[in-house]
Amino acid sequence: MTDERKSFGRKGRLRFARNLPRFEACLADPTHPSDHSEFFAVREAYLSAFDEVFERHGLDALIFRQMREEIRSHVK
Repeated sequence: MTDERKSFGRKGRLRFARNLPRFEACLADPTHPSDHSEFFAVREAYLSAFDEVFERHGLDALIFRQMREEIRSHVK
């Protein structure tokens, strides 16, 4: 398999993972899960901020634009 086809290879889709802390240790022993406590702490703080803003402003949802252009109708 070429390096370009490997997920964690130089051109692979997950090449960014090599820059993450503790990645090499996980790659060396994939049976031992890495410590995600820092991620979960940041995630909880982020979600708490969202919850607080939603509550304060009476929001129910976030709506994101999905297309850059309107779908053109073929009906005349």
